[in-house]
Amino acid sequence: QFPMPGMCAMVLVDSFDAIVNAAYDIAQAAADCVLPGLVEVSCASDLTDMMTQWFTLSGDLCSATLMCGNLDNECGAAISWGLSLISEGSTNLIAAASDCTSDPFMCTYDVVTAVDFVNRFIWSIMEAMELCNDLETRPSFSRWSFGELRNFARRLG
Repeated sequence: QFPMPGMCAMVLVDSFDAIVNAAYDIAQAAADCVLPGLVEVSCASDLTDMMTQWFTLSGDLCSATLMCGNLDNECGAAISWGLSLISEGSTNLIAAASDCTSDPFMCTYDVVTAVDFVNRFIWSIMEAMELCNDLETRPSFSRWSFGELRNFARRLG
């Protein structure tokens, strides 16, 4: 079943997108993170978003080894994407630090979104534990497998 040319192309395009976005964040950080015009909130947001893009790239490249060449690095992909999620949650908390002083709705949105990313990070840890451990040593999280829990969560919306 592997390699999968269509999925290979998609993950390589996603990798290129992550590189372009990281380069954009570096350019933004170069403007926001220097004196005399240091903008701390924007600087922090640029840097955490840049980290998100690098972690996403790492996960995409790990996944590409399977989709493009039948080398299973999905364990590394799950870990990298988990770090990407927690970094994205950090970006939302940085936005909340700014928004919560002036706009209650945006503050609520930023905090709820950050909590969503933390929840998704926890799911990624569970997935990484399933992908990174041998079947014999894999812990049992519940009466359902991770795949069954993920499918159930997707049906809920």
